[in-house]
Amino acid sequence: GSPGLTTLPGVLFDGDSFTEALRRSAEGLSRRVEMATARGLAVSVEPHTGSLIDTPDKTLQLLGDVPGLQITLDYAHYVYGGIPQSDIDPLLPKARHLQCRPGQPGRLQVAVAEDTIDWASVVQQLRSLGYTGYLALEYTWQEWMDCNRVDTVAESALLRDVLLSSLSTAAGGAR
Repeated sequence: GSPGLTTLPGVLFDGDSFTEALRRSAEGLSRRVEMATARGLAVSVEPHTGSLIDTPDKTLQLLGDVPGLQITLDYAHYVYGGIPQSDIDPLLPKARHLQCRPGQPGRLQVAVAEDTIDWASVVQQLRSLGYTGYLALEYTWQEWMDCNRVDTVAESALLRDVLLSSLSTAAGGAR
């Protein structure tokens, strides 16, 4: 009953050019999209820190090379790299799934009180696009990228409340 699956987009190996790595990734992902589509599944990749598509422009290049490919969008990976939200927002029409995690430049995961992502704006844009996918809360507790510096349970509840408020407001309900 799953609507689709998310996979990784690939990386740039030492000695690779971006063009070569993008070609190799597009070839592999095209086969996966074809196989999944034949079974009624969508395929998305998650652009992330350290991946081949760590900027919105690179992400759009890969999506342009692989018809039918979508993304699992986590704003925090781009925000971490210093990319402004206004440069990330144009990816929303390509999103099959959204992973919601507060972030800020230089920090992949932060407390809601330190978040620089405007979730109300994201939700409003999703509404206007007719998005019917999921909004998943994604807090992790691990040493990688200092993600163990946040109370994941408490912050998940706080982020849930921010998103529910945004959804209510975007639907025209009371705040």
